[in-house]
Amino acid sequence: MVKVESQQSPLFYFDQILTLNGVEERKDRFQKEFEERANDESGHETHGFKDIDKDEEGRIVSYYCFPLASYTDEWFYYSFKNQLEEETKEATSYAITQLDAEIYKASPEIQDNIVKHYHTTIRSYLEEPNATELYQYPFVKEGLQQVLNYVEKKVTSTHVDESNSQSSAKSIQSVDDSITTGFKYTHLNDFHYSDCLKNFYNALKHRKFISEETTSAQFKRILSGKPVEEPVIWAKANKELAYLIQQLKDKALIQGDQGDTKLTNHWKIAVRCFYDKHKRPLDTGQLQRPGGKCSDTQRKQLDEIISLLAIP
Repeated sequence: MVKVESQQSPLFYFDQILTLNGVEERKDRFQKEFEERANDESGHETHGFKDIDKDEEGRIVSYYCFPLASYTDEWFYYSFKNQLEEETKEATSYAITQLDAEIYKASPEIQDNIVKHYHTTIRSYLEEPNATELYQYPFVKEGLQQVLNYVEKKVTSTHVDESNSQSSAKSIQSVDDSITTGFKYTHLNDFHYSDCLKNFYNALKHRKFISEETTSAQFKRILSGKPVEEPVIWAKANKELAYLIQQLKDKALIQGDQGDTKLTNHWKIAVRCFYDKHKRPLDTGQLQRPGGKCSDTQRKQLDEIISLLAIP
C-alpha cells in the first residue's frame, strides 16, 4: 500500500510516469543493467542457456546469467514493461487514496471544485498527444481510467441531490479532528507482543477481514498509540468491524491516547484507523448503528482471531 503524503498531488506519480524524460531515464537504466549482465559471464559460456521462464501473463520470472543474443530485445522489453506496470499500479493506488483524503478533508463547498479540477486534469492526461509512446502499454491508460472512473463517481455523487450532499457533510463533521492517534494494544511492552500482533494481522488478512493490500507495518501502526498515517481498509461489512472494536474494548485489549483504559471515544478512534471496503472514510454512526448483527459464523471467526492477542 502506498503511503499517503499530503504535500504531494494525488497525480504526483502519474506526472512522473507521463514525463517523457522519465521514460528515457528508465530505458537507459534497464539498458545499462542489461549490458552489465551481458558483460559478466560468471564462468558460463555465451551459448546453450535455457529459454526465459515466463508466467501465464508473459512476465519474465527468471533468466540464466544473461539471455542469448536472440533474447536481448525481449528481455529488455519485458523488464521495462514489468517495472512500468508496477509503477502504474502504485500511481493508481496513490492517486485514489490521496484524492479520497483531499476530498474528505475539504469543506462541502470546496469538494465540488476539487472533483471538477481533477476530472478535467485526468481527461487532459488521457488525451495528451506526447504520451502516445506510453499508451502502447495498455495498463498505463487503464490506470488513469480507473482514477477517472473514481472521480466521475464523485462528480455524480455531488450532483445527485441535496440530501446526499447533506449526508456527506454530516459524515465529515462527525469525525473529531482532535483525535489523530490510533488505538494502543495494552500489551505493547510485553515480550510477546510482536508475535501476538503478527498473528492477529495474519489471521485478519487470511480471513479477508482486511484488504490484501494492507501491510504489516501499516496495521501495527493503528495499534501503536501513534498518529495514524494510513487507515486500514476493512474488507467486510461495517457490523463486523463494529463487533471487533467492541470486543477488543470489552476485553481490555486496546486503550486510547495517554493510557485511556475506559476508551469512551473508541468509535472516534476507529474511524481514524479504518476505511470501509469501498476505501471511503467511515463516520461514527456507521459503527454505532451498523444495521444488524454479525452472523454466528463471523462472530466465531472474529472471536478466534481476537484470542490471538492474548499474551501467553
